[in-house]
Amino acid sequence: MPKLLHEVSGIEYEEGKIFFINDSGGRNSIYYADAQQLTKGRRLTLKHIVDSALTNHDWEDLASGEDGELYVGDFGNNANSRHNLAIYITEMDSSSSSKNLIPSVLTFRYPDQKEFPPPPSNWNYDCEAFLYYHD
Repeated sequence: MPKLLHEVSGIEYEEGKIFFINDSGGRNSIYYADAQQLTKGRRLTLKHIVDSALTNHDWEDLASGEDGELYVGDFGNNANSRHNLAIYITEMDSSSSSKNLIPSVLTFRYPDQKEFPPPPSNWNYDCEAFLYYHD
């Protein structure tokens, strides 16, 4: 794998492309490659979509919807102390190697979380994966 993909946290296949994101501390980039490179055993040639409107606090997973958009889960919360959990909805347009996209943002919280962080025995407020299913 290319060195840019140093800690892949999410992978999504859509329209003949494979999309990747890195975990926390990574750039605010969604990388992609032609899926045929993998099926033919070739080294990946990466391109990326840069989204200056996003911050990679702790990106954990990717999903794609029926609407041609990518969903980036910025909801890693290993220490159970985050107040800014979000899912970014951005275009899957890979026609340019660098874009400044304006995403929609779904913010959320765990309604029963009252302490940030709670005692370690109650660390139940972390999400590491998600999926898109019928909107």
